[in-house]
Amino acid sequence: MLALIRREIALGLRQKGEVLTPLVFFMVIASLFPLGVGAESSLLLRMAPGVLWVSALLAAMLSLQRMFATDYADGSLEQMVLSPTPLGGGGGGGGGGCWVCNLDSTAGPWVF
Repeated sequence: MLALIRREIALGLRQKGEVLTPLVFFMVIASLFPLGVGAESSLLLRMAPGVLWVSALLAAMLSLQRMFATDYADGSLEQMVLSPTPLGGGGGGGGGGCWVCNLDSTAGPWVF
């Protein structure tokens, strides 16, 4: 499982543009929301936690598409399914590596 996490981190660091996209998306949502609602500070203060959660979760969804896309394209996803190791270990290793590589967006809910 640690080998899968290291592999996912190496793959994620090769594609720096895809790692930064969720972070930029999060920042855009969080900064444009007050412009749409208005500048009333009491309203913004009550809505801020929900807005941050929703924008972090939407940003995390951007990175979910590529989590297993490269594994499916090169055939290693089929090898994980056919291997004698439990499927949860392979999926957990891939998901954990993707999560570590995308700490900017997918770890957002854990930070808040």
